[in-house]
Amino acid sequence: MNLLLVFATPRECSVIEPFFKPDRISDSGFVWGCHEVNLLVTGVGMVASSLSIASELASNRPDLVVHAGISGSYHHSLAVGQPVWIEAECFPEMGKEVDGGFLTLDQMGFGLGQIPFHNNSINNPFTAHRFVASWPVVKGATVNTITTKANRGDAIHHRFGALTESMEGGAVLAACMGAQVDCLQLRVVSNYCLPSPDDRWNLTLALEKLGSALHQALVKL
Repeated sequence: MNLLLVFATPRECSVIEPFFKPDRISDSGFVWGCHEVNLLVTGVGMVASSLSIASELASNRPDLVVHAGISGSYHHSLAVGQPVWIEAECFPEMGKEVDGGFLTLDQMGFGLGQIPFHNNSINNPFTAHRFVASWPVVKGATVNTITTKANRGDAIHHRFGALTESMEGGAVLAACMGAQVDCLQLRVVSNYCLPSPDDRWNLTLALEKLGSALHQALVKL
């Protein structure tokens, strides 16, 4: 299988090193067992990730994109260090502020082109994660500004049903859906989206768990 592993940062990408002993290494990927594995580090945020993944998919069409990284959580039902699959994404900042509320992009009569879009949300049509590893399956939120206010995180959670927050997830998913390339998104909770000091990030634990979870998932593909 031709796999494309997508990460936002080099540090997240580095989690693969202790777990994969490739047969052949190049600057951008390696052969691992029966898999041809290519690596893509997009940069942080929706703009960087959209440009990077769209450019990659225009020139190379993998059998599967696996998007892996850390995330914040809006709810303590997910422990720090918990791996999760993201089955849907929302874009809570896209819309219009109005007196006493907020209009989503689709409430304003807009959408995401040919991609099904409702309540500022998209659903991943590829559900193979349910047969790979039995971690919680949740909805993510993709934002431009990291949430550190409890009321903002609560509002996103209640309005859209999201449990995790990233700055790239929805952008990568939308690009894959637009290109009709299957995509899985694996996240590990690194922090809670709360005011300081409760927003402490445990990067060491999250990255350790991300590497082991990614290895566990890919072994079963």
